[in-house]
Amino acid sequence: HDAKTTDPVKPTVRDLVEYAGFRLMLGTLMVLPEPVSRWLGSVCGWFAGSVAGVRRSVVRENLEIAFPDLDPADRRRIARRSWAHLGREVVATFRLSGETRESVLSRIEGWDGFDEFAARVREGGGTIAVTGHFGNWEMAGAVVACRGYHMDAVATTQRNPLFNRDLVESRARLGLAIVPRDE
Repeated sequence: HDAKTTDPVKPTVRDLVEYAGFRLMLGTLMVLPEPVSRWLGSVCGWFAGSVAGVRRSVVRENLEIAFPDLDPADRRRIARRSWAHLGREVVATFRLSGETRESVLSRIEGWDGFDEFAARVREGGGTIAVTGHFGNWEMAGAVVACRGYHMDAVATTQRNPLFNRDLVESRARLGLAIVPRDE
């Protein structure tokens, strides 16, 4: 499945510029102490969504659907905080992909329902976990994989093929196989 998410697509000049900025930012964030890099990631996420307006109309429409009775100012506040959260978790995901199995597992104190999941897999049945983008679902998948269970994740292929390649490779280092959402 991973081959389709990493098929060579000739990057545009825009892709190259975006990717260079992303790699420069990520390289900087990777050498900083984790709390500092996560804080800066949240600032970058906030900037991308709140100032640069990345996917602004999609976010606005989704929040209007989810919270039709909420005051528009409150929906804007949720959007700003969501972007900050996304930036922080992107940094955490890329940092996580460089960690050892033991380090990943040490980050989880407990997992409600994991024993039931493990029992089902031992019985020879598979399981399907459905999750939204609440918290860091990449971490959840990494923990499952680090505990020795095969994990496929359905994910959207990113528009920028260079960033997409990095994201797929990062997920693979965490033990996640990616099934492109459009398959």
